[in-house]
Order: sequence, then structure tokens, then C-alpha cells
Amino acid sequence: VKDLDAHAQGFGKFLGAIGDDHELLHVHGTVGMHAAIDDIHLGHGQGAGIYAAKVAVKRRALRAGGGAGRLKDACERLIAADADPFAGLEGFDSVDDLTDTVEPRDLKRVMRHLRSFGVFFSSPLDVDMSMLSMFPDAYEALEGNETGPTTADAFDTVLGTGGPDEARAFWAPDDEDTKAKRAELLRWYRYLFLTRSKPSTHLRALSKLTDEQLNAKSPKYLVALIDFIAQNLSA
Repeated sequence: VKDLDAHAQGFGKFLGAIGDDHELLHVHGTVGMHAAIDDIHLGHGQGAGIYAAKVAVKRRALRAGGGAGRLKDACERLIAADADPFAGLEGFDSVDDLTDTVEPRDLKRVMRHLRSFGVFFSSPLDVDMSMLSMFPDAYEALEGNETGPTTADAFDTVLGTGGPDEARAFWAPDDEDTKAKRAELLRWYRYLFLTRSKPSTHLRALSKLTDEQLNAKSPKYLVALIDFIAQNLSA
């Protein structure tokens, strides 16, 4: 993807939409928004080689069923859509191989493989957090009478009270410096994305970024998602 901010307004709305907890994008000639849901929904692709008729950006390993559970769910839905998500995936022959004992590096390998079927997982958390993490200066810039986030803990507000222990541990590591930085990110996330418009938040931040900055630091999974959409729209 070249010049990601060439059409900043459209990109900002795109980010705001797919960052809105589990929104889906339909990829088959047009791009449209569907109702937010809690799971990956896949349809039957009508074009050659397009098994997943929808592209989902998912919160990774956050809620109950995250991690291997999310991958298993995605694979089951691909199978229901007459696709074989395990074709060419070394070490995994069926959904039964996707268990909580799978090493993180192998989970990442499965995630990358599923991109070819139109399934994308965001990290950390969601698109909004990814962009905030990569471009903190642009997103955290205050204007006018804005005061920024409060010092109140945002852990449960952003992450909820459930989810697998390993996912929650990412946001509360043993290293105190890292823990403090991630806690601050959660506070900014709450301030920017839970109390105001996501598209407008992204648009304002994007207006502060150059083409070079966006091309150099945009989350890799997001660039891959945009490439996937562009390729299928032009097919």
C-alpha cells in the first residue's frame, strides 16, 4: 500500500469503523459496513479463490475464547464456508490441533496463514490501540481546552473483567516501567476512543502525520488488510 494518507478522510473513517469492536468489511466488489458482532462471520465467496467473503479485524486474545479459541472459531467458520484453512499449514491438520497449549509463535503463524482467507487479527487489542501505540504523538496531541485522560485506572473499563489470564497479563506485566506505560496507553485509549468519535479521532491524528510516517510505521496487519481489500476490489 502506497501513500496510506493520500485520502486521509476515507482512511480515517475506515479506521474508525473497523476499530469499533468487531465491525466487518464485506469484500466482493464493494466495501460496506455490517453490524458489530462478537464473532468472525464468514460467507461464501463467489470469486475464484475468495473463500472468506468478509474480512474481519478482531481484538486478539482479549475476551473469553481469545487466543487459540478465536483461531479455532475462525477455522470452523471457514470450513463451514467450504474452505480448508489447514491446507499448506504445517503442524496443524484440524481444529482439534488448536488448543491452549499451542506456543505463541505457532499461534502467530496460524494468524498469518489465515490472512489468505481474509481473516485478520489486530494486535495489541484492536485497530485503535494499534494506531495509538504506533503514533502516540499524533493521537495524544491536545488542542484548545482539552485536558487529556484522567489518572483513574482504565484497565477494567477497556479490557473488561473477563478474558484469558495470558492476555490480561500483557497489560499488567511484572516490569513496573512497562506496566506503567501500558496503563497510560489504556487511559489514553479510554479518553480517545470510548468517550468520543473514533473516525474524528483518527482523522485529527492522521492530519498530523506525513505520508512517510504512515508508510514507515502503520501496523503491518493493517497494511496487509488494506492490500487484501484493494487486490480483491480490483480482481
